[in-house]
Amino acid sequence: MKKRLHILFILLFFISGCSTSILLVKSKIDANAYSMFGKNPQRNFYTPINFNVNIKLKWSSDTRGAFPNSSVTISDSIVFINDLYGRVYAFNFFNGKKYGEIKNKGAVFTTPVVSGLWVVFVVSMVEDDMSKFVMYDYTSAKLFREVEIKGRVLSEILKLNDGFVITTLDGMVIKYDKFGIFMWETNTNVNTRSNPAFLNNKIILGNDKGEIVALNNNDGKILYHKKIGGKFWSGSIISDGKIFIRGYDQLYCIGN
Repeated sequence: MKKRLHILFILLFFISGCSTSILLVKSKIDANAYSMFGKNPQRNFYTPINFNVNIKLKWSSDTRGAFPNSSVTISDSIVFINDLYGRVYAFNFFNGKKYGEIKNKGAVFTTPVVSGLWVVFVVSMVEDDMSKFVMYDYTSAKLFREVEIKGRVLSEILKLNDGFVITTLDGMVIKYDKFGIFMWETNTNVNTRSNPAFLNNKIILGNDKGEIVALNNNDGKILYHKKIGGKFWSGSIISDGKIFIRGYDQLYCIGN
């Protein structure tokens, strides 16, 4: 009897430990994926789609936590979304069926990024001033890489052809290569809530001092920082070689 109870306990432990933390989805690499917040490194959000005036609800599905001011990403008919309860979910684009979720301790403030068959995201710890950069293979339900970051990450991940750029609340800009290996970091020394954008090998962001900062993508060297206006808490968008960014009460257009 004791042996049966012992086996049952092991089975229950295994099921309870994995049923809410495994995200296993059959998929293939989608060359046309909406793989990051803003779709591309310029974050110009433009998608040539004609909407029907008669909009109808196709499906709805539940998550456990509230949503931050982020968006979904989509790859091969899989919709990825995060919540403030520390989870990243995958849903079927056509019927809303939940494939699974990745459970984390902390909160996921920013949109998951799809890179090949990895879903990439940052978890910010609730009590500690630190975050974790995570790369997770959602086709095999296995963690590929997890890297600790000093500071909280509230701004969106910038996905580039050669890697990922992360900015922390206290102004640190960090770059990892496309496999999650550390490349460089630069301390801008100013609180940053603005989502970074990219053009002509420059990483561009705004900060709490109302400055526009540009960094060299290769080594993180600061190319320029210029006082423009009030606090920049929004993301920047680059279109036709111009930077569009909103301050506290004004919209700015800046030549790059």
